[in-house]
Amino acid sequence: MKKGVTLLNGQLIMALGIAMVINANLGVFTITLFNLSLSNIFNLGFGFTCMLVELLLMFICFCFKAKIGWATLFNGLLGGYFIDFWLLFIPSPTNILVRLLWLFVGCLAFIYGTYMQGKIGWGKTSSNMLTSIIRKRTGLGITEVKIIQETLFFVVGIIGAASHVGFATLFLVLFFGKMMDVVYGIVGYDPTKVNHKSIFERR
Repeated sequence: MKKGVTLLNGQLIMALGIAMVINANLGVFTITLFNLSLSNIFNLGFGFTCMLVELLLMFICFCFKAKIGWATLFNGLLGGYFIDFWLLFIPSPTNILVRLLWLFVGCLAFIYGTYMQGKIGWGKTSSNMLTSIIRKRTGLGITEVKIIQETLFFVVGIIGAASHVGFATLFLVLFFGKMMDVVYGIVGYDPTKVNHKSIFERR
């Protein structure tokens, strides 16, 4: 029960962070840009598009024998709809200082949400699983892997959502991995040392 509450709270905090970054109007996470691009190109709802992308990433990770846990499924199926929910309530500030604050707090919220979900051992988000797979197969650090991963999402994302590209997009491509390093270090969380269980394993 406790882990279920942590999972839900982590998902809500992650979605809140993404919604704050979107409404800061300084640019978005590259995975968000990727989803917005596909949403515009195929005329699909944003939440539904997020779900499809997450399911595709989960399938790729599953092919590399990654453990798909309940947290992975929860995030994949409902994450986009949670973002849609927060976007109904999060204001879009016009003052540049407040917009920068929105961006910074949104990033921290998203990272902390991934920590909450990751520490319970019920599976990582699909994008973080992909990061771990690349790290293990290349020996690169999380900062380097995130730069590569974010750049690929960015290249695809600008095709259908160029209007959402901004200062924050470049900032996140270059420094988001480092922010994760710092936050994870503060809370004492090493995602590579968590033993995640798949949905096929008993709790």
